[in-house]
Amino acid sequence: MTTKEATKKAGGKDGAKDAKGGKKGKKGEEAPTLSEEDLAIQQHLDSLVATAIGEPKFETAPLPTSSQRGEAIAALRKEVRMASATVAAIPKALKFLGRHYARLKHSFRKEKKSAGGKENDLDAKQLRMLADVLSVVAMAYSDAGEDACESLKFRLQGSRDAEGSPIADFAASGTDRPLVDLDPWGQEYARSLMGEVIKAWHAHENDGSEDGSSGAKAKDAAAAAAADGDNGAEAEEEEEPKKKTAEEMAAMEEDRKEAAELVDKAALEYLVDSIVPFQLKHSCEPDAVDLLLEVEKLGKLSKHIDEHNYARVCLYLLSSCHFLPPPEDWVVLECAFSLYTQVKQFPDAAIVAIKLNDIAKLQATFNACDALKEDAFALKCQIAYIAAGANHGADLTEIIEAMADSDAKETLEEIVSNSKLSEHFMNVARDLDVVEAKTPEDVFKKHLVESRGGGAIDTARKHLADAFVNGFVNAGFCKDKLVCDPEEDAGDQVSKSNLIYKNKDHGKISATASLGLISLWDVDGGLPMIDKYLYSKDMNVLAGALLAVGVTCAGTQSDCDPALALLAEHLAVEDGGDATGSTPQGTMATRISAIMGLGLAYAGNPRPAVTELLVPIITDDSQPSDIIGAASLSLGLIHAGTANDEAVQTLLQVLMMRGSELPAHKLGSRLVCLGLGLLFVRKGDEADAVLEVIKTFDKDLAQYCQVVVETMAYAATGNVLKVQQMLAMIVDLETEGSGGANANNADGKSSGGADGAAEAKGGSGGGSGDKSSGSGSSSSKRASETEGAQVSSASRTEAPGAPRRPMRRTRRGA
Repeated sequence: MTTKEATKKAGGKDGAKDAKGGKKGKKGEEAPTLSEEDLAIQQHLDSLVATAIGEPKFETAPLPTSSQRGEAIAALRKEVRMASATVAAIPKALKFLGRHYARLKHSFRKEKKSAGGKENDLDAKQLRMLADVLSVVAMAYSDAGEDACESLKFRLQGSRDAEGSPIADFAASGTDRPLVDLDPWGQEYARSLMGEVIKAWHAHENDGSEDGSSGAKAKDAAAAAAADGDNGAEAEEEEEPKKKTAEEMAAMEEDRKEAAELVDKAALEYLVDSIVPFQLKHSCEPDAVDLLLEVEKLGKLSKHIDEHNYARVCLYLLSSCHFLPPPEDWVVLECAFSLYTQVKQFPDAAIVAIKLNDIAKLQATFNACDALKEDAFALKCQIAYIAAGANHGADLTEIIEAMADSDAKETLEEIVSNSKLSEHFMNVARDLDVVEAKTPEDVFKKHLVESRGGGAIDTARKHLADAFVNGFVNAGFCKDKLVCDPEEDAGDQVSKSNLIYKNKDHGKISATASLGLISLWDVDGGLPMIDKYLYSKDMNVLAGALLAVGVTCAGTQSDCDPALALLAEHLAVEDGGDATGSTPQGTMATRISAIMGLGLAYAGNPRPAVTELLVPIITDDSQPSDIIGAASLSLGLIHAGTANDEAVQTLLQVLMMRGSELPAHKLGSRLVCLGLGLLFVRKGDEADAVLEVIKTFDKDLAQYCQVVVETMAYAATGNVLKVQQMLAMIVDLETEGSGGANANNADGKSSGGADGAAEAKGGSGGGSGDKSSGSGSSSSKRASETEGAQVSSASRTEAPGAPRRPMRRTRRGA
């Protein structure tokens, strides 16, 4: 209908009469729906449009002059600017101008071709202002399709500011290049323009096929619009029919050409430079970041970041990186790091450097604090606390040792070594008034549980549970009421009320190791408490004490390396095995505990001395699988997230050479796989080469190892594709399991049906009462089994969070 009216208006005198008649008919139809105020607005806009395109007000009136047309265009521009400020619904001005869009567009093209050749033609400034009007109206009423990006193209032909100044040269560069002022046009117009910029940019990136498809869509839309014009032309009189048809065909062809044309990339980048500061100025940081992400120009953010908007921009960058595939997520983190560094927010920059696992950036951030002379020491302390909390304190040790200020050096060394961590923890506990030691009874609250006459709890298991609960509830408080017994000497005189000696066998290992948990981080106070158990003749108590040493020293650093000194001597096999020459069980327990103690004590803190102790144990063919598994896990803990070449090659060699001795179901082989996975924590694609090597292993071992390594490599990355892959794997395993279960059920039902039939035949010779009771019992039994199967199936299907149904659809789609 819009093109029909445009065609009638473009016709001769009789066409003008028809247009007027159609207008009256239109008024007659719209009279019930339009108020007097809306009708007045519509008539006013219709009059402005007629004057702007150069039509006389009535038949005998002269054509409007250039100045009159310019005034009408300026009035239309003002109406459109006022309308574009609203976001609730399509404004009335845009709604009433939408039906004139085709007429305005064809008039603009006609004026652009004539280039001011006639007396009443528009000049360049008026033409730019008309393009402004068309750009806003095209936002809602473009008739060439979304891929044509007409609003964007008219924007590039429009004015730069409210005064109608021309747009700057796109190819020009530099910070002094004048940009488009979007403030008069409003937020919704800027957002719509941003969407078209992204579409036009992607059209450049798509190779031949997709470019052709988008151009074809635009051409089809233009052809449909031109077809409407032809239908309107058929209703006119036959005066000069050939000339009218030629004009319509030319307009259609021009629509096709413009829709297929790609916007110059320099022009798009110019608009990006104009939109980004507008969005940042109006607190729309996510829109600005999304635009730059789409056009891959994140570096432009640095020009517009200041102390007022950096926080929201960087927060959005850090949040969005979890939903981006690699390497785009890394690019976003790099951008956030540079922005934090630019505004001298060095602690935040250090956090991003740790996310990037970039030691050089962390050290550079630490050194950059010297630029802020007054706050340099405070900022360095904050970065040191952040690094120590993320287990990166060792990365700053060399820089701190090279510092000239001895007082600052000593303070920073204490921070990165976590030597004062226990003291800080106890200070917080005192402030919260939770220093008093607790017992397992305080946690279990048995007196609140009503006795239901259940059986007595196994004493050994109760003591073991008490040991775990006591260790966790008093972790880091350096005292408890069950295990710590500083007043008694080691040996036979130890208090019999001590929880350690109430346990049996391996329970003593856990109870003694809980001492390390209670004295966590307190190396100076905890090791003397553990020391007396290191001389115990009970191998289980000794093994627990060795493990407690590692737990106590976890996360701390010391020049004397007490954990290495105490545990290294227990790694070697002692002389005096049994008659068969195998390692005694007591020695096996102490060796495993010593190995795991080293892994816990130096987790995330690679020490060459510790690596040199563990690698020979892993590569020794004579070692049992449990020892190899414990050593591999400790090696993975020590070099976690480093992808250390020596450690990777060592563990791969073990899995390849001793694969037959380490089947997937054995604990030792699983620990080796876990140690290999720990080496690639958050390494992402860096684990691809290792995953290819893993495929050459035995099928069961390869499947388990691949899942572990891939899970570790993408841990805490938020990679959605990997999450979907893992969920699909779970569904496949469930499907295989349910398929086997269904087959078993089917066999059971068939055999059950046969037995039931035989029973029915056998029972038919008996009395009626026996028959009824037998059939009733068998039917009720089958009914109960069916109900149970349905309930279990429903619970599996409708369990919250279970991705069973969606993943089935995904798999079928694939």
